Amino acid sequence: MRLELDDDLAEALRRLAQQHQSIELELAARLVDLAIRRSHYDLRLRWESLSERQQQVALLLRAGFSDRQVAAQLHITRDTVRTHLERVLLRMGVRSRVELRALMRMAEMEDESIRSDTQVTPPGASRS
Repeated sequence: MRLELDDDLAEALRRLAQQHQSIELELAARLVDLAIRRSHYDLRLRWESLSERQQQVALLLRAGFSDRQVAAQLHITRDTVRTHLERVLLRMGVRSRVELRALMRMAEMEDESIRSDTQVTPPGASRS
């Protein structure tokens, strides 16, 4: 048995299907946008949960400083740098310096508050 639809009903069903598909695409786009905004908000909260010293260590490491150079720049020991780094990695939810740098690069593109307000002298450059 074959069911025949009149042209008006068939057209109405096509329009309804298109609207439904459009609504699904719009909803999916909204959900993706919401997820992205939430992840940036969560990242900013994690960054702000770091102490000022932990942020300094993270920014210097992001700039390419070694533990020794960070220690010299901040007048702390290398062990203290490593302790700060361990806590930064934990709070930022990453497992390595490489992941931290990647996360910070992404965050810097999205959020001005994660950029350094202080001047960081890159390794090997002379300070004026």
